Amino acid sequence: MTNEHEAMVTDMEAAAARAKEEHKAAIAEASEENSKLQKGLEAETDATTAFAEELADANALLEEERAAASKQLEEERAAAFATLEEERAAASKRLEDERTEASATLEEERAAATKQLEEERAAASKRLEDERTAASATLEEERAAAT
Repeated sequence: MTNEHEAMVTDMEAAAARAKEEHKAAIAEASEENSKLQKGLEAETDATTAFAEELADANALLEEERAAASKQLEEERAAAFATLEEERAAASKRLEDERTEASATLEEERAAATKQLEEERAAASKRLEDERTAASATLEEERAAAT
């Protein structure tokens, strides 16, 4: 049995050596696969980092554009408000000038109408006085002729 035992030990040693070699090969293969996966993960991490940086840049650009548009709108609103205020002030002044002019015109027309009425009253008064004087003279003449 010694030969059999030695053969069995030799077979077991050969099987152990084969298993050891297979284990080494499996470790090498797993290591190679792990290395590939690590490189893939690093590439994905790099791509994700690049995308995050691009996204941050795009967000910063959008924020700058939003701020610029907001500033421009505020400036346009302020300019429009100033223009409206100027137009309102000009319209108010025009209305005040027109009111003043209309008031002066009405005062002139009232004074002219008053003067005309006074002249007409004076002329009517003179006519009435002349008629009264003429009627009185006629009445005197008629009395004198009647006596």
